[in-house]
Order: sequence, then structure tokens, then C-alpha cells
Amino acid sequence: MITKSEYIRIAKFTLVLLIMLAFSYGVQVGLFGFSPNQNMFNEAYLFNGFFALASFVVLVLLSRVFPGITGFAFMVGSGLKFLVFFSVFYPVYHADGQISSVEFASFFVPYAIALCVELLLFVKN
Repeated sequence: MITKSEYIRIAKFTLVLLIMLAFSYGVQVGLFGFSPNQNMFNEAYLFNGFFALASFVVLVLLSRVFPGITGFAFMVGSGLKFLVFFSVFYPVYHADGQISSVEFASFFVPYAIALCVELLLFVKN
């Protein structure tokens, strides 16, 4: 069962993550001219956002029951993100034999933002 304080913590995380990812998405599309329909751009943002939220929820719940393994659980979550990147995104990005900077940024900008928000808000509390 999720306690009220855990629910509030997860809600704060969700709000901050949505704001940061929406801002980043707008900057990449508006200022840098990324096309949302190319390079699995939308999929990368959705995957990173949802996976960061799921990872954060697991970390919050684990920290109450098994506080000693939260670091290990965080590393497992990061490993799963890279597994999905190399099994789903990498083949699409590397289909032409190289990964362009736009393709790289399409995945790793939302990944880095979600990772930073996850780390900062988890460690903060």
C-alpha cells in the first residue's frame, strides 16, 4: 500500500518530470527543428518518461521495505533502459550505417533529463 507521503512524492516527481520533458521537447522541436515524426522522437520521449516514472515508483516503494537495495534497483533500471535502447532504438537509428547527432539527441536528451530528475528528486527525500 502506498502511503500518503509516498503518493505526494510520486505526484511531485510526475509533475516535475512532465514539465521538464515538455520543455525539452518544445526546445528540440521549436528551436532546433527536430521533426516529431522522425527518428522515433515521440517514442523516445514516451519511453523515457514512462520508464522513469515506473522506476521512481519502484525505488520509492523499495526504499521503504528494502532500503539497502535501492542503489542496486536503480542500476537495474538503468540497465533495462539501455537494453531497450540497444534492442529497439539502436537498430532503427543505425539502419543507414551511422547514428546522426539528431538521432542521438532524440533518445539521449529525454534520457538524460529523466535520469537527472529521477536522481535529484529521489535523493532529495
